[in-house]
Amino acid sequence: MRIMLVAAVVVIHILESAHAQQPSQATQPQGRFIEEVIVTANKTEQSVQDIPGSVQAVTGEFLQKADVNDFAEVASYMPNLMVTETDFSPQIAIRGMQSTGVGDNSVGMVVDDLVLSQQDFFHMGFFDLERVEVLRGPQGTLFGKSVTAGLVSLVSAAPTDEFSGNITLRQGEDDQQLQGAVSGPLANTLSARISFMVEREGSRSTNTFNGDEVGYVDRTSYRIKFLWRPTESTDISLFFSNTDVKNEDVNSPFGELVEADRDYLAQFDPDIDGDAFDGRQSFDFLRQGEIDDAQLYGIRLDTDWGEWGPLDSLSTTVVLGALEYFNSADADTDSSPADIFRAPVSTGGVDMQQLEMRVQGAATGFFGLGGGDTEFITGIFLQEEEIATDYILVGGEDAESYLAGPGFEALLGFPGIPITPPAGFGGSLVDDGIRVSPEYDVSVQGIFLQMTYRPIERLAITGGIRYDRINRDAYMPVRKLHPSGNGDLSIVAQAFEAEDVTFTPKIREREDSAKVSVQYDLFEGKVVSYLTWARAFKGGAFNDFAVNSTQEVQVRPEFVEGWELGFKSVLFDSSLIWNISAYDSEFDDLQTYVYFEEGLFPFIRLDNAAKARTRGVEMDGMWLPQFAHWLSISGSVAYSHARYLDYKDGPGGDLSGKTLVNAPDWSAVFTPEISFPLPWMGADTAISLAIDALYTDSYYTETSLPSDKEIEARLLFNARLSLAPQSGPWSVVLSVSNLTDEKYLTRNGGGDGDLVWPNSKLVRVGDRRHASLDFSWAW
Repeated sequence: MRIMLVAAVVVIHILESAHAQQPSQATQPQGRFIEEVIVTANKTEQSVQDIPGSVQAVTGEFLQKADVNDFAEVASYMPNLMVTETDFSPQIAIRGMQSTGVGDNSVGMVVDDLVLSQQDFFHMGFFDLERVEVLRGPQGTLFGKSVTAGLVSLVSAAPTDEFSGNITLRQGEDDQQLQGAVSGPLANTLSARISFMVEREGSRSTNTFNGDEVGYVDRTSYRIKFLWRPTESTDISLFFSNTDVKNEDVNSPFGELVEADRDYLAQFDPDIDGDAFDGRQSFDFLRQGEIDDAQLYGIRLDTDWGEWGPLDSLSTTVVLGALEYFNSADADTDSSPADIFRAPVSTGGVDMQQLEMRVQGAATGFFGLGGGDTEFITGIFLQEEEIATDYILVGGEDAESYLAGPGFEALLGFPGIPITPPAGFGGSLVDDGIRVSPEYDVSVQGIFLQMTYRPIERLAITGGIRYDRINRDAYMPVRKLHPSGNGDLSIVAQAFEAEDVTFTPKIREREDSAKVSVQYDLFEGKVVSYLTWARAFKGGAFNDFAVNSTQEVQVRPEFVEGWELGFKSVLFDSSLIWNISAYDSEFDDLQTYVYFEEGLFPFIRLDNAAKARTRGVEMDGMWLPQFAHWLSISGSVAYSHARYLDYKDGPGGDLSGKTLVNAPDWSAVFTPEISFPLPWMGADTAISLAIDALYTDSYYTETSLPSDKEIEARLLFNARLSLAPQSGPWSVVLSVSNLTDEKYLTRNGGGDGDLVWPNSKLVRVGDRRHASLDFSWAW
């Protein structure tokens, strides 16, 4: 709490000084002002400045203006939000705490009021958005499943009462994108909106093994929304979205390639090298995937009942929705031109149904007791989900030569051993391997209540509680594979100590979450101060990488208790916004992915770290100087100290006191923008130039924190040059990302290939400099 108290004293002093220097409301100059951003962080529309918590939001207008195409790019503009790309599924972290991709999420995900468990769906819903909201810290009471690190919500644009539309054509150096929307009335009480996006990303690399250009991505998405208002007090919304993605992903290239490994692999491709930044890599088996007809659909009924008994207002909301999702992927797990290991089949499917019913209202006094006002929201949440995956890992035609070569020698610590397959083995290790095919049934039933009491106009006291019942049933078969059909001869399975086994674990959880917040308005409402305590949990999960009966099949639930102290200010006639918050959260049984030495190869599994803690400070703001109408300045900075408090049995030894993965201490963004009128092109036409300075501190991407796998700190610059009338229908934007063409890594080891080449290093590189030109027209 010390850091919070120090921050409070400093902020109050600064704000008092700022308030003392402001002229009275009657004499304040009228000029530019920062428009209010409305969010639904408390399940009701509020200004982001009135929320008692650390909330950042970006509008759809900003996303288009900044040339932001996916959720990973949004994270660049929100310190303490980090997205690590891993094929289809991004790993999302807030304040150093990230979702594992198995079981519940540490970072919750919501699209149009539907709670999603699959992180990769964020790529698909990312078009024609009204806004993106990011809520930092534990969110246990209002948003479906309780989450421990934070929540991200995508809100798509709604149908309009008047006919309107827009279309944007983007042409990049090696990519194209077309997106648009048409919206308007179909009848007196019925309106609709149709939006779409078609995207083609060009080659990102050359495969020297066969000369192919690789790395293409094709994505097609569309969304249909209807809004029917049968009465003045009733809204019925229907929505449906569909996405198809074909992803010809590039492998992780070698960032370092030791001489022995190079000599071995040169037999298959003489041009193989260890330069990750030359746009060249080498592999024999194309890594590709496909998302086929991912569908999200639902219906929402909002009814305003007005005054009802002792309540001044009463409204109800019912949301019913579903998600159907299927993906498939192939992978070259050795990431090399040798055919050693491959995953020729990797599929996943999700079938989810959800129902949420909530009641909101307001009353004078505390339900007849005392003065002031009371607001409340209460409801139930039901979700059923079926998840099925199927993963095959098998040997290839060069598996035998690898077992006698330098890579296997590095694993063993002594020279490799030529393998003579036993009789009946078929004479090779081709298609010899293991198959893991877990299926999960998850049922969630929750009830929640949150109330806000205002005994006086400037003071608000909020309390919330949620109770969840969660049932998880798993069917997890592991099978050894061999082309002869005799699984007992499986050499690859023995290397991973896999056995023919079927796990059928069950998890039954009954947990509660809670929140208490005190909010006080200072200086005639120009500053909002708040102090919030929250407790939340993340449900237990199954370890779908368990391959033998001695391994842990499930992990315990994760719990968090946290405090946050903050101030939000709107000063100088709404031309300056400045927010600051300090937080401290402690986690018990933190769920994390780790690599453990089990069998000949290290293997990934889900684990519990006993205790972890994240604490820090976040600031964000925007300024429109009245003395310089051509200038605007915005930015944010975050310091996060995310560490294990107790993890004595971590991979590689005791990790107590060590940093978490994907948890940089510092992150920041600073954006000055200048704009000048061009009267010869029209009375209100202007040209604008914005420069984004994006800083990310060093961090690790592997739990064991090896010193040679740290990602270095980086400072990147993006630039945007736009030409548009201030109130006109068209705009032209030239965007350049990574303006200085900085070479940087986003992952340094930790992939499948590292299990095969322990002395060399496989990495993922960040995007190099890229330019694109957007032309947009709206009507």
